[in-house]
Amino acid sequence: MPFVGWRGNLFSFLADPIAYMSRAQREYGDLFLFVRGRRGMVFGIGAEYNQQFLSDAGTFANVGITFQGPKNSSQWRLGLTLLNMNAEQHRRARQVVAAPFYTKEIVKYVPSVKAMTGRLIAGWKPGETKDICAEMKTLIKQIAADILFGLEDDPTAFDVADSFDAWHHMSNSASVRVLRWNTPLTPYGRLLRYAEKLEAKVRLMIAKRRAKGLEGGNDVLSLLLSAHDAPEPRLSDDELIGLTGFVFNASFETTAHALTWTFFLLAQHPEEAARLHEELQGLEDDAWEKIAALPYLDAVLKESMRLFPPPVYSYRVCTKDVKVGPYLLPKGTPVFHSHYLTHRSPQVFEDPKRFRPERWESQQPSPFEYLPFGYGAHSCLGGALATMMMKIIVAMALKARRLQVVPDARIDRHVVVTLGVKRGMPMKVFEQDGRYENNAVPVRGNVHEMVKLERGTQA
Repeated sequence: MPFVGWRGNLFSFLADPIAYMSRAQREYGDLFLFVRGRRGMVFGIGAEYNQQFLSDAGTFANVGITFQGPKNSSQWRLGLTLLNMNAEQHRRARQVVAAPFYTKEIVKYVPSVKAMTGRLIAGWKPGETKDICAEMKTLIKQIAADILFGLEDDPTAFDVADSFDAWHHMSNSASVRVLRWNTPLTPYGRLLRYAEKLEAKVRLMIAKRRAKGLEGGNDVLSLLLSAHDAPEPRLSDDELIGLTGFVFNASFETTAHALTWTFFLLAQHPEEAARLHEELQGLEDDAWEKIAALPYLDAVLKESMRLFPPPVYSYRVCTKDVKVGPYLLPKGTPVFHSHYLTHRSPQVFEDPKRFRPERWESQQPSPFEYLPFGYGAHSCLGGALATMMMKIIVAMALKARRLQVVPDARIDRHVVVTLGVKRGMPMKVFEQDGRYENNAVPVRGNVHEMVKLERGTQA
């Protein structure tokens, strides 16, 4: 770009990755370079490149999603997560963290999820307007504090979650990545100071969990502490800090955003909402086994995460010279792939911008064509847990209430790697009367770029 050069591209990309990648793909195809004539940041869009980047962890190494900061700083420790660990370090840490996320283990968390969801829905009074995005973040934060950290209703855990949300946004801002001057007046300097305060909060949360006793604990934090405190520690002090924050931050924001978009899509698609409502009427109770077996609910969530996948993009770094497409990329080149654009491939998904849950009755895409939880050694550990929570929350909420988007609301995306909503999701609450025929309302914003909305909508 004139005057600012490659930094202008970086500002444009970070301001709206979806718009930037979509425009570049239209102009240059599925393989494009971030800046003409400059080494770095190669984007490969679609199943072919997903398979290459995600199947060969030895050639394409993970590097994380936040700016890591100076070695041995608080920023560096907070960024030491499964996302930027590789080889033996990643295998060892993932093994420690994985146990509570096995499918056979997550059923233990169902009573907590149902109880907290029930309390939230009881507070939704007909006639009120709720920001469903804020509601979902609060609910998932409470669930995560309990089942992941054994600190139900502890204000310290909630403070850590909110602080991580702010830190995550700061770490991925263009001003931090471009202007790396460590002074109190620069965004980069403020980020490093904020990271120091956040690390202190994480250490306080760790101390509180340790004080409760670790014996018999099956929450993630107790397992991390046990691995760290063992006679032959499997986690270092630095890894304990990074992994504690990572599990909390990754657990609540992605799931909350996925739920928010699901409620939006159902509110704006009356026929699909009515069909799900009918399926839910067959539930005599909220037993998890019955909710898990509902085929249309499963299809709704799959389609919602196809259109609005929580991770928009991810990237790796080449550990050696490697051929990608017709080009030889040198060692050290970052390679990006996009879940969002992959899920919109017209070769795989007919009419890809339409919300059509019924496509999942016959569609069976490969793991490189549909990857809401990633793939391979670095795939999302919490996929089964997140799916369980979303099914229970959607089923319980829609059995009790009908939700409608506030007419003429502006719905814009906000992407900090994960796909969120810029100003929240205002929705009106009604008793569940099944009257979805006129539920769709006019909405504004760039949501229209992401999904085709027909009934009662405007650009």
